[in-house]
Amino acid sequence: MIKIIFFDIDNTLIPLGATQIEPKLINALHQLQAKGIKLVLATGRPSFYLPHFNHIHFDAFLTFNGQYCFNATQTIYANPLSHKDIMTVLENAKQLHKAVALTTSKKLEATYYQSELERYFAIANQSMSITNDLHALLHQDIYQMMIA
Repeated sequence: MIKIIFFDIDNTLIPLGATQIEPKLINALHQLQAKGIKLVLATGRPSFYLPHFNHIHFDAFLTFNGQYCFNATQTIYANPLSHKDIMTVLENAKQLHKAVALTTSKKLEATYYQSELERYFAIANQSMSITNDLHALLHQDIYQMMIA
């Protein structure tokens, strides 16, 4: 018996670039929920860039490719990157003269501006800011990093 179904967003629930689920799919999702099946969004996106779909409620969210999972009331699982690994990536990026985007459960900030990062995040309608305080950012849980 099926108890839970996981859905990716882009090109699964919605076409790339779309913002809403088609009415037929919403109806199908409601039928699954009526049978007691839990619906979960599973994505590489950060939690703060999850789309909000009209007329459908998901039971849980697996973000950062499963690194940070939560529901409406609690964090279910959190596995931030190790500080040692983060520092290694930052040191390597500095030697390569590349910016690094670091993402917490609340924000996406880059060490400095590089157009490659901006273009990458724009594909999924995401934007980054430049950190004002890298030291403070590094004292938060980092779940995802991207090098320009």
